[in-house]
Amino acid sequence: MQQGEPVDTGIKPETLVGEKPVETKPESNSENRADFVYQNLQELISFAAELNLPPEKITKFVYKIRETAEKLHLNVLSLVKENEFLHYQLTHEPKTELLNMLGFTEEIKKYFASGEYQKTENKLRSTMNGCFVFIDLNGMKGLNDQFGYDETDRIIERFAMLSKELRVYDIPARRSNNGDEFVIFLPKANPALAGQIIARRIYKILLDAPITGVNIAGETEEVPITYVVGVEPCSPTHPDPINEPEKFASYLQEKINNAGELEKIAKKSLGTEHDRVAVSYRNSDGSVVTTDQAELLRGLVN
Repeated sequence: MQQGEPVDTGIKPETLVGEKPVETKPESNSENRADFVYQNLQELISFAAELNLPPEKITKFVYKIRETAEKLHLNVLSLVKENEFLHYQLTHEPKTELLNMLGFTEEIKKYFASGEYQKTENKLRSTMNGCFVFIDLNGMKGLNDQFGYDETDRIIERFAMLSKELRVYDIPARRSNNGDEFVIFLPKANPALAGQIIARRIYKILLDAPITGVNIAGETEEVPITYVVGVEPCSPTHPDPINEPEKFASYLQEKINNAGELEKIAKKSLGTEHDRVAVSYRNSDGSVVTTDQAELLRGLVN
């Protein structure tokens, strides 16, 4: 018999472990588990035979290998799940479960590093770049005085839930824990329209289903939500997230900061205490356009 050739012991793997794997945990993938535990089982039996073990000890030997492999596999599954949980906590804001800035950056890198984007011809990539939308809630001091800090935090969290109204591939995030600023990356979006569409959508939702809060007197009342939106387009070209990760991270931070500056410009157009929304966006030529509430809501059906 040549070295490495399996020894025919007459013992078949299925006589020891059965035809199919037996699930010990519902979340285990039976196919992967079978591959992990039973791969090269015949070689194990042959190896045991080369040790001149009698058949009954071969059986015991293989059972022990199986038991050890099962425990190892379940430990790996546990570690994977624990790692996923820790990664989720690391990349999400706890109260709203929106992405934090670390998770936001990570998801945008994934988009620009994706096969769909990388395979797109350079001359067409500008149509996929999209824009950054910065949303800031105004009048937090007044809300704190009216509703108290804890209730104001809950009001902000309810506002954050409006991010569920976005497209499935849009990427919303809360800029800081307990903060009143939000940033959204909109792939394949026109900057001149994106901010206005989001601002109108939020306004219409709040019109149909106003956010309410319990004021310091213990009374429930509608919350006068005021928000401004800044929209910064992605550059036609930018650092590669795969080959230039540090430069790409700096690029993202610059774009987010620019969107924040545009939001401040929009805030200046809030003329009266009754104004609730305004939008500023940057054109491809660098000029800034601001849309006030009257123009923004013109034609919006109540």
